[in-house]
Amino acid sequence: MGIIKITKSSVLLLFPCIVSSLFFLLYWVPHGEPPCPMGVLYKCLPIVFLCLYVGTHILQDGLTRYTACVLIGLLFSGTGDAYLVYQKDYFIQGMLAFAVAHLFYSIAFHERPMWWKFMAYYMPFYVSMFAILAPRVSFKVFWAGVVYGQLITVMLWRAAARLDFRNPSVSKLCAFWGAFLFLVSDTVLSLNKFAMPLPYAQYLIMPTYYASQILITLSIHKDVEKQDANSVCANGLKKEN
Repeated sequence: MGIIKITKSSVLLLFPCIVSSLFFLLYWVPHGEPPCPMGVLYKCLPIVFLCLYVGTHILQDGLTRYTACVLIGLLFSGTGDAYLVYQKDYFIQGMLAFAVAHLFYSIAFHERPMWWKFMAYYMPFYVSMFAILAPRVSFKVFWAGVVYGQLITVMLWRAAARLDFRNPSVSKLCAFWGAFLFLVSDTVLSLNKFAMPLPYAQYLIMPTYYASQILITLSIHKDVEKQDANSVCANGLKKEN
């Protein structure tokens, strides 16, 4: 029921985000335009619409730690997108803006249990990526990458730790898959930029990136699901009385 409610209530508000992301992918990316303000606009527009989506949700249902952190994460993501349009000059600034976004997403996702075992599962991938990338980047990019890698790891860890397959939650699954797709997008971007050119890399990087942000945005609906459960209980009590 949760996913049907989320889908029906969100299609119209998400429509501008989906259309603008498709426009960027199908029109702007194939033309390979040089960095320019219009490129910033087209790349950032889907994130702007997601910010408006979260803002509308906050106006309707109130501000929570979760929604505030997701909104701030989106704002820093949009800033990072703008920097990366001019990545020859501002790649590190873009990376650090996204690092701050991951920090706020991590704060939003943080719940108990901690699930420390996740690190044991994830560390082989983390170490392998640094072994591939470290010899190929400058000193500044390396240390910025260390900070960034740790923060995206924490984000995925906190999103994974919230999952409870005995009592599945659509919103928590959205958060986890959003965090996972963010990692996929960044992995492809890093390998393409520093290790080896990948064919059609932008068509892997940007769809997974926009999908990750949409899923993280949809995860704000967890409070709506709780309210629905409470209202069902309340209606049941009224009928009994």
